[in-house]
Amino acid sequence: MPRKSAKGKWPLSTSRPALLVDGKDREFRAFIQKLFSVTGQFEALRDKIGALENISGAQYGILMAILHHGAETGVPIARLAEHLHLRANFVTTEVNKLHAAGLVNKKDNPDDGRSVLTSLSAKGRTLLELLLPSVVKVNDEIFRETSRSDFETMRRIMSQLVHSLPDAHAAIDRVLRDMRREKVAP
Repeated sequence: MPRKSAKGKWPLSTSRPALLVDGKDREFRAFIQKLFSVTGQFEALRDKIGALENISGAQYGILMAILHHGAETGVPIARLAEHLHLRANFVTTEVNKLHAAGLVNKKDNPDDGRSVLTSLSAKGRTLLELLLPSVVKVNDEIFRETSRSDFETMRRIMSQLVHSLPDAHAAIDRVLRDMRREKVAP
């Protein structure tokens, strides 16, 4: 746990001046808490949308990624994983479940014999056609007060976060590794 400074104040949770208001991190911490809340709520909404047709939220996300990135020609699992920012082994497991349910087609990738191409089956397309009216209602409600300018700003910020998060993971992994070494050191 962080130690209080000599003045009895907690240290800041960021040192970046652009994220501080009057030298304090209160607004930044509130923003991060809201970000966690929004993320959790989006996950829950995705799960509910999937549940409408008895699939998981992750499976719904994979079906949508296939629709938008290779519904006709097929999309490699590695590309799905990259687009969804998920591990390839998780995507492979979920694609196999979707394939077993008849929602996804799989075929050998002629350009790479080590991978398969995924595409929507007729049943998968029908399922998405059934879900999309509900998705439109949900998205319209979430973003009802969002202007074009707001949307562009959010897109830009989300892209920045997606690109910086791997470095943040690497930083905390280094801290954890160093802490483990210190505990083991004689």
